[in-house]
Amino acid sequence: MAKRKDETFDDILRRETSALTKSDSKPIDVFAVVSAANPSNFIDIVKLNGDAIEAKRKANELVIQTDAHEQVAADLLRQIKDYGKESEEIRKLKVGPFNELVKRINGIFKPVTENLETAENIIKGKVLAFRQYKEKLRQDEERKRQEEYNKQVEAAKSNTKANVIVPAPPPILIPENKTSGNMGSISTRKVWRFRVVDITKVPHEFLRVDETLVNARIRNLTGNRIDPVGKIPGLEIYQEDTIASGRS
Repeated sequence: MAKRKDETFDDILRRETSALTKSDSKPIDVFAVVSAANPSNFIDIVKLNGDAIEAKRKANELVIQTDAHEQVAADLLRQIKDYGKESEEIRKLKVGPFNELVKRINGIFKPVTENLETAENIIKGKVLAFRQYKEKLRQDEERKRQEEYNKQVEAAKSNTKANVIVPAPPPILIPENKTSGNMGSISTRKVWRFRVVDITKVPHEFLRVDETLVNARIRNLTGNRIDPVGKIPGLEIYQEDTIASGRS
């Protein structure tokens, strides 16, 4: 959301809130949005909750031993579906204005967050590249010092004079890990990562079946009137009964 000249965040928030009441598609009463949070206005929710409790009581008491009992079950399931649909419609009506306001506020902050994250990643990338460069220089220097030490050792061994002292090995150069500025500090830490190099060697406990892909494949097969049993190696594909409720 573009910021106008000399406009504060509170100004933007008021403007965006005001825009909610001027939407071309569905005008929203801000007073209704605020009052919706008052429990005294949730008479419809209280009724629905009572219906839900009653539905649960009837479900617990229901005994199905005859066809007539099953007909009662069908009617109860239909009632439950209707209660659920009504509840969801009211829920969306209540939270819709708040969600829209949250969406607009998030839109205001999104470019701020994205720019800050980008700036942080740029700096960290440059610091990491510089530290990798310094590490290469350190390793090169370490290698040269080791080579020089090896030469001194060989020279000492080839010296025929008695009591020749073999030089001590050079100390290891330990790189500085932390850099401190006036306000902050930077340090490097090791983080374990992984990449797949041979999927056939990965133990089974680290692999899992993609149920979404499997179910999509089964639907594709059955949609083309092909029996899916045995069509995916390693999987037993079978049918089980579920209860679907609808209007009579």
